[in-house]
Amino acid sequence: MNLLITHSPNDYHVDHRAAAALALDVRIAAAAAGGADQQPLERTIDLVFMDSEQGLDFEPHVWLDIDDAIEIRRAMVRAHESQLTLLHGQSLVELTDTLARLRGGQRGCGYAEAFRGCGTWPAPDAGIRRLVLLLEGPGAY
Repeated sequence: MNLLITHSPNDYHVDHRAAAALALDVRIAAAAAGGADQQPLERTIDLVFMDSEQGLDFEPHVWLDIDDAIEIRRAMVRAHESQLTLLHGQSLVELTDTLARLRGGQRGCGYAEAFRGCGTWPAPDAGIRRLVLLLEGPGAY
């Protein structure tokens, strides 16, 4: 399965924006004919952008319910020990919980994660379709 989830191209952090640009560039190149020792992928990688920090300048295409996984999500955030306390003493767990509650309100559940497709050739919405199927199952909609 070729699904890549990366930061939004207009994320606040320069490293995140660079990762998004790289992912967008390589998704097509990876399926193109390579050198003599490189085999191209059989199909273009499906690409999905995840929500930006604090949800700023990000218009989601889909919101995935994470109510059942919120404690696992919090544990994963806490694993980033070097980033747990942000500028002005703000907690990363509280910040990400606030965004998940906002997106949950938009989805009609307690907590949600928001994503958008890359919107480019050859299948602008394939990543979103694959993500929903993978995480919510074939009967989700």
